Amino acid sequence: MRELSDVKFLRAMEAAEIPPALFGHREHVRLALLLLRRDGPDLGAASMVRALRKYTAAHGIGHIFDEGLTLRWMARLLAALALTPEVATVDELFAAHPALAKSASDRETALSGAGP
Repeated sequence: MRELSDVKFLRAMEAAEIPPALFGHREHVRLALLLLRRDGPDLGAASMVRALRKYTAAHGIGHIFDEGLTLRWMARLLAALALTPEVATVDELFAAHPALAKSASDRETALSGAGP
């Protein structure tokens, strides 16, 4: 999803136009970063939960949404942004905090069918 501007990415995400196969860990973190920047730390996490609930429901995969995991990741991102407030893009975030580039679970691998 790198080809989309941030504005187009947010619009496509909110309209559930991004296929689940193209909405991996990087896109989740990109969405979270954009929502935190747009809505601020107090509302950003709630915006992320709403966005992912709507997205997964629209694609018939609401059963995979994990609010607890989402909120833990939002807390991790907020902590990272507190240390590096100058970060503006997901690539800058991953460069400054390489551990965030790794998925929190093997869920993506399992869902893609590439796992054991």
